[in-house]
Amino acid sequence: MRRIALPALATLAVGAGLLAQLAAAPYALWLANGAWTGAALFAVLALTRACRRIDDAEQKRPWAYLLVACWCWLAGQVAWDLLTATGTASWRITHWTETLDAFGVTAPVATTRQIFDLGARVVGPVLARVFSVQPRMSLAFGVHIPGSACMSPVRPHALLREACLRCRHICPRFSRES
Repeated sequence: MRRIALPALATLAVGAGLLAQLAAAPYALWLANGAWTGAALFAVLALTRACRRIDDAEQKRPWAYLLVACWCWLAGQVAWDLLTATGTASWRITHWTETLDAFGVTAPVATTRQIFDLGARVVGPVLARVFSVQPRMSLAFGVHIPGSACMSPVRPHALLREACLRCRHICPRFSRES
């Protein structure tokens, strides 16, 4: 099992990279990220195995440095997979025809400013799923989904009536007294 794991991981990483070249746009990104992460994981596991096999400390040191570098590579790949980073740079010129002096009095002196703004934002992980929800109400737990039609085949419970009144949704079943 151990002899098969590293070559299988390497084959999987290379295969995912090749499939990323052939795949459609949304799947190509996932396959390419998976290929790079798999390659980094393969490097970490292979170098860990190599470091364990070497007994001499002087010969082990360069391999240990490579192992630390591969761990950094793997951490960077996982961060790349999970986080979204965006950067912004803007430059603008503002011009005022009047200014305020130290006493707050308007003076007819023009002022021009050049503003350079840099920004960075890291967001993640972003997990999103787009799906359509049918309007419905769960009578088993007495939960009302705001914005639903509240059309129930059975007589609704008083708790559901209060929930519908709380979300200010006009329910045809609850609007008439029963």
